[in-house]
Amino acid sequence: MKIIINKIAVGQRIRQIRINGGYTYDKFGDFFGASRGNIQAWEYGKALPNKERLANISKMAGITVNELLHGSIDEFLENNIEVLLTNSKYPFKEILENYNLKEAVLIYIDNLNTVNKEKITINEIDKIEKSFNEVLEGIIKTIIDYYERVTDIVNNNKEITQKVLRYYFHDKSDVFNREIYDKKLTFMEYVYTLDDFIEFIISDNLENKIKFLYHIKQIEILIEKEFDGYFLSIKTTLNTFSLSRLLTVNTDFGESLHPYVNFAQGTDMTVVELKANKYKIDDFKNITGLYIESEDTLYYLAHYRSIEKVPLNTEAQYFILNHDNSYFISKITEKPDCKYLAPILGKME
Repeated sequence: MKIIINKIAVGQRIRQIRINGGYTYDKFGDFFGASRGNIQAWEYGKALPNKERLANISKMAGITVNELLHGSIDEFLENNIEVLLTNSKYPFKEILENYNLKEAVLIYIDNLNTVNKEKITINEIDKIEKSFNEVLEGIIKTIIDYYERVTDIVNNNKEITQKVLRYYFHDKSDVFNREIYDKKLTFMEYVYTLDDFIEFIISDNLENKIKFLYHIKQIEILIEKEFDGYFLSIKTTLNTFSLSRLLTVNTDFGESLHPYVNFAQGTDMTVVELKANKYKIDDFKNITGLYIESEDTLYYLAHYRSIEKVPLNTEAQYFILNHDNSYFISKITEKPDCKYLAPILGKME
């Protein structure tokens, strides 16, 4: 690996060593058999001392050669992050566009130094490189896991995904960001139809997955937004709600997030009381009120973003919406093939 050295930074350190010692250019040069011109070239970052002179200058300052050349791990990474990436298993420059690798490696090394007696310093370039590669492996795993999650979302919401793709590829709002728009046009050469999109996200082409990660994330956001609107429109069309609006309680604000909900209807407000969830159903994003007129019953559903995320609990009752928009309520032993599935947390008759 050919390491990059910031000559200007090295020159500043040499200058500081000379000034701290109270030496003129000529006197400082006498210690190393160097002329005034040599010293000035070093200090202005025009040239580096040879190995012997680097060793002697470092010895004079009471530091190592690596400390003289690289200053700190931070400076070394600043100068060599692209070099480390190019020499890794994953030499994809787009990683630098999506992740702050330098900061991630600094945090990783700091954490290692906190728990280990032997500290990683600028004198151990091999350990810095090893730390970089470990961080990079973690990022790659995160990307692979992300694509698996997107695959689940798409497979459970193909109709919505198809609609989102049509919108995304015809949207010109990012045309003024030339770099992003050009990549979008390139992405369209790989992906345009739903089948293309599914083939892309399940492929083994890691380089392209990283290259177009920005666009995949934008499409995922649109799918989630469209899904929320789609879910509401399905049940509104079914006329299963006689409420003036879809009543939803956001569950992102505390630990007691898995409750029954009782609604005390007032003239101008709705009071929500959280109680214990006996089925231990968790990790849902919202609680949705579903009123079925034929039963005169208000059900409280645990709302998930996809059927894949819905937990299977053989003790709980589930609201099941079929593909033909018929529905039924039942316990289940396996997830049915349906349009929408939600565990019932409670009901009010």
